Amino acid sequence: MTKPMKRGAIWGIILFAIMIINIIIALLLRNSEAVLFKSVIDLLLSLIAFIGSIFYSIGFIALAKKTNIKLLKIVYYIFLILTIIGIIVLVPSGIYRIYVSATNPDLLLSTRLGSDLNKTINVPNLNQNNKISPEIAGTILGSLIALMFGLLFLIILISLGFITLIVLEGVGLIKLGKEFPLAKTTGILYIVMIGLVLTIIGIIFAIPLALAIGIMKIILLFQASKKYEEGKIRTK
Repeated sequence: MTKPMKRGAIWGIILFAIMIINIIIALLLRNSEAVLFKSVIDLLLSLIAFIGSIFYSIGFIALAKKTNIKLLKIVYYIFLILTIIGIIVLVPSGIYRIYVSATNPDLLLSTRLGSDLNKTINVPNLNQNNKISPEIAGTILGSLIALMFGLLFLIILISLGFITLIVLEGVGLIKLGKEFPLAKTTGILYIVMIGLVLTIIGIIFAIPLALAIGIMKIILLFQASKKYEEGKIRTK
């Protein structure tokens, strides 16, 4: 049971490395037209990250089972399911992006995206006596407004769900603090981070805090794995 925790911690380090590599690649290729190369790298790194997230979640599930923290176990099972769904969505979309990069790379170049879409859709020039009746204009405008509100509602719903999961994870980690003081500190910081995010202005402080929390969770998995291997903590 200790191996999943150690494996999860190792994958946590790999996830941090992938994040740094992604940032470096984004900076190096920000003005590059090598869209095929970037699409392939993005898919590979994303796939590795998702697989790593599975092992990372399994590590915390193992820890939650060892300490009998049901809330933490449920939260990470949900994370695990969401990660698997993410892989199912990622693979076909990533392959399609690679296909587009190989066959029509101009579509993925931001500098030419607008002109390409214009040529494809043949947007009418309103200055050339092309008129749209008020009824059609009203229908189009109403549909766009409905779509915008629908998307906004969906984004808010997903955001609230994610925030709820993070808060529950924080509470679960605080409960774990009876065995591991570092877990309690991490849980409290999680809730503080959510508070900063909700203030909007505090997002700038939430980002470095999130990185610190990620490092603390990796240390926690290593710490828990070591203590259980040494028999210092009994399974509940």
